[in-house]
Amino acid sequence: MELKCGQCLVYSVPNCNYCEGGKCKRCNEKYMIQSFKLCVEQSEVGFYAIETLNKVGKYGFCIPIFNTQIADCKYSLISQSMCVECLDSFKLKYGNCSEPFDDQENDKENNLTNTKRDMKGVEVSCFSRNNKGCERCNSGYYYNNSECEMCSNHCDNCYNITYCLTCDPQYYLSSTFTCEPLGDLFTKCELTLPTGGGCAICKEKYYKQKTDCISCDESCGTCVDGTFCLSCQNEYFRLSGSKSKLCVSYDNLTNCETKTPIGCLDCEDGHYLYDYIYKNCSDNCISCDNDQNCNYCIANDYVLVDL
Repeated sequence: MELKCGQCLVYSVPNCNYCEGGKCKRCNEKYMIQSFKLCVEQSEVGFYAIETLNKVGKYGFCIPIFNTQIADCKYSLISQSMCVECLDSFKLKYGNCSEPFDDQENDKENNLTNTKRDMKGVEVSCFSRNNKGCERCNSGYYYNNSECEMCSNHCDNCYNITYCLTCDPQYYLSSTFTCEPLGDLFTKCELTLPTGGGCAICKEKYYKQKTDCISCDESCGTCVDGTFCLSCQNEYFRLSGSKSKLCVSYDNLTNCETKTPIGCLDCEDGHYLYDYIYKNCSDNCISCDNDQNCNYCIANDYVLVDL
């Protein structure tokens, strides 16, 4: 083909306005390109332009006016035999038109019961769609050419297949935006450092030591370090006046009727409370304020004497 300043010579491709690389790229007014080789009148073929500018890889420049291949399709991509926009009352789904739009009430209900619809194998990737395709993807999927593609393994939300935004709970987001396993950090970190190099915040029953989290003593609910409990584990209590800052098991309150995280509140007969710890009354005394002051004696064999 003979070219001159990007223009087609009249006798090479009739009615061609602009050539590039040996092919006609633009025809004269009222003419359309057919296979990049001919410019034919619009009245001679059933084709018309769907957009002012061609979007490479998304839309073909022309489509047939009569389209019997794809039902309920408004615009289609001929080269791939797929629809790119359905009639207004139909949803676009993977290149085909289906599922007429329900009324607004039913459509709202479908979104609210999306989990149930997933269990039936329906629309697991797309949260909502219209006649041009999916509008919004579900978690774990990303938007790609009007449809939703699955994110990579262990990625909860992503921009595309190689760019993860958030990871599943047992994984952290690396500097290359991929999800890597947390390992033992999962059991002790409430929040990991950005690169997975340690813990930023520890979980309950752990205390911070540089970038690591160390387990508290088994008696502690929360702790400052391995020897100082801030709160006690279930069925443990703080021993008042003790040098130890750890908690003590309820098993040590053998003669206590009411056990609490601060110690004993009520003692069995023959004992009295001192700083929430039970102590023995004097011999033969069933109720006392302390070991020197008895209130009631055992049975009828003893009498209370005021000394």
